[in-house]
Amino acid sequence: MSPLMHGAICLSVFLFSGSPALARPDVIASDLALQFVCRGDSDQTIESAVESFLTGHQFKVLNKARVQQNHGVFIVPVEIIGIDAQRRQIDITLMPPPSTKKDARRYAMRINSPPPTEHDAELEQAALDFASKTLGCELRQVSRGENEEDAREFYDRLFKTTEGWFRQTEELESPSL
Repeated sequence: MSPLMHGAICLSVFLFSGSPALARPDVIASDLALQFVCRGDSDQTIESAVESFLTGHQFKVLNKARVQQNHGVFIVPVEIIGIDAQRRQIDITLMPPPSTKKDARRYAMRINSPPPTEHDAELEQAALDFASKTLGCELRQVSRGENEEDAREFYDRLFKTTEGWFRQTEELESPSL
């Protein structure tokens, strides 16, 4: 084998071997991500059920879409975020573009935890059961992801942003002195 060919093979092995040079600490894979389609229920019914699910699992809840709408901003009709003491985050969003018909609405739910990923099988199953059984929606896509320790710094930055949304909301909704 020529030295040139050997060098090319070594470079290929290095590039495609999951080397640190290719690690993507600026991407967070969700512990659990799912999409589900609900038929017939109003957004308010879904919002109320989601908020109950999150508080029932000890998550602090921010209905980001409602806060935005209360201040004249309309980005998405449903966006609810929950965070807990373990620094996990659950997001539920109505997927754009929302149908003008209320008979079929597609939602996305993500559960993220600080890296390295330690799946909470009970919480993940509860989320699946919530979407399919409690809401009576049809599960469309389900995936599970893993994050290595090298993603922790990026996760921490994202989580601080989310905590900032909670603080801003408290400031907006607190009575002015």
